[in-house]
Amino acid sequence: MDNHGVAITVIWDDPDVVEVSISARSENFAGSTRVYLAHGDLKALADTLRGFPVSALDERDVEFGKFGRERAHGAARLKFYSVDASANACVEATLETPWPRATSWPHGEVAETARIVVKIEAAGVDRFVSQLFAIDRETKGAAYLSAVTHHLPVN
Repeated sequence: MDNHGVAITVIWDDPDVVEVSISARSENFAGSTRVYLAHGDLKALADTLRGFPVSALDERDVEFGKFGRERAHGAARLKFYSVDASANACVEATLETPWPRATSWPHGEVAETARIVVKIEAAGVDRFVSQLFAIDRETKGAAYLSAVTHHLPVN
């Protein structure tokens, strides 16, 4: 992903699961992980985000995979929240890489974690939702949520 924002890309699927890459990039940081989803999870994400934001207090969260060493397949949490009454909003992406299966470090097993926050706009969320519906239906492709480049007002 060359631009700032969030991307969800289908890697492969079988009758049981869909593997996706979830990446996020801000002006200063970037991260990505791979997670396994059930068929229909991308549609559920699109349904959750439809119409966001509706108010200055709107907040929506979604989590894929499980964080921590109990599950070794990576995890992603996307928290969407409004910052003002003018439809300015942010998405906070917390991404964790899969835990190593046979790697032993001096202080135990490790996984990398990134927390990236980018500013977004309602129109961008609408495009992202449409793309999520498409990649869920086709089980291929990618959905991109572009970050805004102008500064949000400070309250």
